[in-house]
Amino acid sequence: QGVDKRRFHIRRIEDDAKVFLFSIAYFFPNALDKPTVEPTEEDFVDVIEWFIRTWQGKRAGPARPRAKKSRAKT
Repeated sequence: QGVDKRRFHIRRIEDDAKVFLFSIAYFFPNALDKPTVEPTEEDFVDVIEWFIRTWQGKRAGPARPRAKKSRAKT
């Protein structure tokens, strides 16, 4: 819909869709393996916003500075 409405400018939609799906797969539970570092909701939002900005032709870096949070290592 974003491409159809000209909100997103994606040259190779099949390639971008594949990269997008692999990028967000990390954030979903996996019955076979636990992540080394538990991703946060903030991390997930960062990934989604990066794709939106990139597809809109805007700067691909972080939208806003974020305070670094320490993560417990397991």
